[in-house]
Amino acid sequence: MLYYLISIYNMNPLLFISFIIIISGVILIFVFNFLENILGSLTGKIIYHDATQLPGKTLRAKTLPLIGKPDYILKENGEYLPLEFKSGKTPKHPYSSHKAQLMAYCLLIEENYHHRPSVGILKYPQKEFRIKYTIEEESLTRRLVNEIIHLKISGEEPHCDHPQHNVNLID
Repeated sequence: MLYYLISIYNMNPLLFISFIIIISGVILIFVFNFLENILGSLTGKIIYHDATQLPGKTLRAKTLPLIGKPDYILKENGEYLPLEFKSGKTPKHPYSSHKAQLMAYCLLIEENYHHRPSVGILKYPQKEFRIKYTIEEESLTRRLVNEIIHLKISGEEPHCDHPQHNVNLID
């Protein structure tokens, strides 16, 4: 079959094989660029993945009543980093609820893998955000979890002072 293809194009067999190798290389470059644009950080080593077909293990905090399952945990330069995919419109800045979820995953990774992530990754359709997991972010996450627990136990309604969240200000 190969001989037939070579004879059709009246090529030297070595030239034909070289041509096929070059075309294959160009196709692979396009495929890898396409995958990198779509997957972004997923080109690193995936050590955890939560999917419908193969659910990941639920991570549990030891110091708080907090559990969760990030979409991915990547190992990058010896660090374990949570990566969370978000669908829908890509914002200019990450949504605060998405950031809070990601910081909770950072805390869960620190307590389960005994390595503190330096960042968490939010991947929207058009952009990827790497958000630093600082001591301040960890403290804010702990306060938020404790506030939610307090509201659940007390039965109080959540209250927010931001005008855009306070429906009583609308006439």
